[in-house]
Amino acid sequence: MAASGVDVNSGSALDTQLSSYMIGELDALTVRNKAIMKQRDYLNQAVDYEAQAGLYTMKGKNAQKAGQLGALGSIIGGIGSVAGKWSSMKLGSSYG
Repeated sequence: MAASGVDVNSGSALDTQLSSYMIGELDALTVRNKAIMKQRDYLNQAVDYEAQAGLYTMKGKNAQKAGQLGALGSIIGGIGSVAGKWSSMKLGSSYG
């Protein structure tokens, strides 16, 4: 344009340059904004994963306790059954 005698620093040529510059800046800001939003999404996802891991840990501990209590219940039930049978045998032998 300057070779044809048009002043690129004034008028519509300057408007075109400014418009191109502003569009470039807007594009750069858009890219930065998207990157920040993506970062925030990843951080939120990390927090969600940590919370889920904590829930799985609690679930595992609860299952372990339930298993221990179930085993204890079985042992106590078995002892009661043996004691009942022993008592019946002892009572039965004293009458015979």
